[in-house]
Amino acid sequence: MNRTQCNINLLLFPALLLLCAPISRADEPNDINLPQPGKEFPFNFDGHKIVLFLPQDYNDMNTAPVIFFYHGQGGHSNVDFFRHVTDSKGFIIVGMSYADEPEAPLTMGRHTNYIRGEVRRLGKLKLYLKRDLRLKINDRKLIITGISKGGWFVNELLEYKPRPWAGAVIIGAGRMTTATDFDTKYLKDKPVYIGVGEKDPNRTAAERARGFLRKAGAWVTYEIYEGLGHAVKPDSAVLRQWLKDRIKTTEAD
Repeated sequence: MNRTQCNINLLLFPALLLLCAPISRADEPNDINLPQPGKEFPFNFDGHKIVLFLPQDYNDMNTAPVIFFYHGQGGHSNVDFFRHVTDSKGFIIVGMSYADEPEAPLTMGRHTNYIRGEVRRLGKLKLYLKRDLRLKINDRKLIITGISKGGWFVNELLEYKPRPWAGAVIIGAGRMTTATDFDTKYLKDKPVYIGVGEKDPNRTAAERARGFLRKAGAWVTYEIYEGLGHAVKPDSAVLRQWLKDRIKTTEAD
C-alpha cells in the first residue's frame, strides 16, 4: 500500500464509523424519560396536564389495572388520594384534567356531546399510555374514579358508557336530577363504590345514584362517612377492600 492510499483510508475510517453507529431519533421515547415505578410522571396530553403514577410493584412482565382519577372543584391533576388508599401499590394511577367545557348556553345536547367527547379522549389517552409510554395495562381492569365535581362527572361517564370500566368510585357526589337515562344493560354486575359524608349536602344525590345503579343491576358498595360533611375518608377500610377485590379479580383473569 502506498502513502496516498494510506492517507485516503485514514480519512474514510471516521466516516465508516459514523455509518455503522446506531441512529438516534428525537421522536422516539427515551427510556430515561419514561415513567418509573414509585415516581410521579407529569405530562401534557391534548393541551392539558396529566399526572401518572406507576406503583412500586410495577413490572414489565405483568399487566396492571389502572385508576383514572378526576379531582374536585378548584383542584388540579393529582394522584395523592389513591396513592394513599393503595399504599402506592397494585394500580397505575392517572390524575386526570378536565377538557375545555362547551360554550354557554349549556344545553342538554351540548353537555351530552361533552361527555361523549370525554369518552373518546379517555380512549386516546389509554392508547398513548400503552403505545408512547410503553405501559403494560390490563384493558379489562380500568377503574374510573372521582371526588366531588369529579364524582358527579364519573357518574355521568359511567352511565353513558359503562362497558370500558371494570368498576367506578364516586365520592361526595351522586346522580343529578336532570340526568339522562341511557341504555343501562351494560351496568349489570358492574362494581361501584359510593362514599359520602353523613352530613354531606350531596348525600341525597349519592343515595339517588345508589338506587338507580342497583336497579340497573350494578353491585353497589355504599359507605356513609360517620360524622363527616363534604369530605373524604382516606383511611376507609371499605374502599381499600373494594380496590383489593378488583386486584383479586385481575389475578383470576
